[in-house]
Amino acid sequence: MTNISKRKIVIIFTCFGIILNMILLSPQIAKYQIGNILNSIYWILCIVLISILFRRQHINKYFIYIFMLSSIYIIILLINSILWGNKIGFYDFAYIFIPLFIFYYGLNISDIICRDISTIADTFLFSCSLLIVSVYYNYYITGYSIESSVYAAGVAKNSIGPLIVVGLIFIISGLSTKFNRLFFIFFYISLVLLKSRTPLYSFTFFILPLYLFNKLWHTRKNITKNDIIKYIAILMFAIIAILYIDFDYILNTFFYGGRDKSNIDELTSGRWTSYVNFFYYINEGIICGNIDYYIDNFFMNSILHYGIFAATVLTLISFTPIMYSLEIYSFSKLGRAFFYINILFFITMFLEAGGNLIPGSRSYILWILFGILTTHRRYRIGEKQPIVYVSS
Repeated sequence: MTNISKRKIVIIFTCFGIILNMILLSPQIAKYQIGNILNSIYWILCIVLISILFRRQHINKYFIYIFMLSSIYIIILLINSILWGNKIGFYDFAYIFIPLFIFYYGLNISDIICRDISTIADTFLFSCSLLIVSVYYNYYITGYSIESSVYAAGVAKNSIGPLIVVGLIFIISGLSTKFNRLFFIFFYISLVLLKSRTPLYSFTFFILPLYLFNKLWHTRKNITKNDIIKYIAILMFAIIAILYIDFDYILNTFFYGGRDKSNIDELTSGRWTSYVNFFYYINEGIICGNIDYYIDNFFMNSILHYGIFAATVLTLISFTPIMYSLEIYSFSKLGRAFFYINILFFITMFLEAGGNLIPGSRSYILWILFGILTTHRRYRIGEKQPIVYVSS
């Protein structure tokens, strides 16, 4: 099989995975709660595809490091099962190995797909746009009150929200060739309307300001008269918006999610109480875990479910792509996009239970890019110079 044929198969298979993930999150399908299982099956098939297409598979030090930590995690779970009778289910394995499989897939397709990142970004943005339309058709147009705290209830908004933010990051990073600033506005408004507050806060108060600061800093010596006029116009528009827009309504409806801002537990969707209760349950589960209590915090939830030792291993794995993104931030557009995506999931760790290890749903794009970038971290999208191979 020629490299051209392999390239087409890899692109089609990867784009199909992106579209499949969006379909499984649509309200019509998400209600059956089969997304994680089908996504897990798909990524296992990706490994089969790699073994068929390539006689020689690539691994590097990052794969070996994560694989060793994953093995330690499984050993700890087995010990906990033997000593304390903890139950081990499919999700406990998928939780750690599916991200590893996705990373391995990205690692091995990097040679072929490195010139087609824009195709991946365009497919992601197109399918995410359709997902957004399906969400609002089912929940907004059909009569849900936009002011309600349970707006879009039933939709997997905590998975859809991060995907919308990834789409916004692809747009501002210049990875897409088809989607422009109008789509940025569409995606951002959709994020606000979704009321998935963790992704909304992450993008609005951290990622976007960091992007704007970086852009202004690197272009400060090349600012033209037209740029100054544009910035003044934006500033004037912002001042007018502040004077005439009812910000209390916007804050209460979207950023507070229609909740009582004077009640910290309601405002945090019950997180405050669960954080307090963590210190009550920790005495029982710090070693072996197995505490049947859910907390929207990756670190606390991991300790209660798996014990301090397994939770430490999970934390080390989760921080691997985050630390790597700091190394490659300035290398390319894709490197910066990867860095912004890691900011999103780093913040998510403190406010959601899954962090960046959710099996193949909201964080799959992070692990694909991690695999690609650990092989070719210095290439520029669309440029003609030879790719620099990073040996491990």
